Amino acid sequence: MLRLIAIVVLFSCSAVMCRRVDGYDAESSNCTSNEEFKYLEECPGEVTCGSRGSGILCAAVIRYAVPQCVCKEGLYRGDEDDANGCYTQEQCDKLLCPGDNQFFECGDKCDNVCATLDKQNRTNCPVSVYTYICLPQCYCSDGYARDDKNNCIPIENCDQLSHTNSDE
Repeated sequence: MLRLIAIVVLFSCSAVMCRRVDGYDAESSNCTSNEEFKYLEECPGEVTCGSRGSGILCAAVIRYAVPQCVCKEGLYRGDEDDANGCYTQEQCDKLLCPGDNQFFECGDKCDNVCATLDKQNRTNCPVSVYTYICLPQCYCSDGYARDDKNNCIPIENCDQLSHTNSDE
């Protein structure tokens, strides 16, 4: 009987020590209301606004899961350094592409750019290796093109921009 009590005490202490050794305790985590505490593998890691839709390849080696606060299903971390921010897809789009930009998870390399609008644009993109690869990036909204400062302006203002640049 004494032997049984000793074994029970030994296993109980082991569980407590393990809990203290790794330093993580789900009950005492400081997760926000948009987060949950769970084990997350280092690769691919948590999905961020910028990594949505892009396939991340991980080496086939032993990966360790680290207990931490992660964004709940359907939410994304702002970036790797944004410890408190979990955002919806729409909020991510605004975060990554402010102003009159629009974020597409997958698109051609070509965007509407005032300087090259007559040669290539979102609807007329020369065939290249990039045409077949999904590139998550900011594109100008329909009816807009990038000026020389990388801002999206109405396409009808591109003519005014080229006349201004030729006068200089």
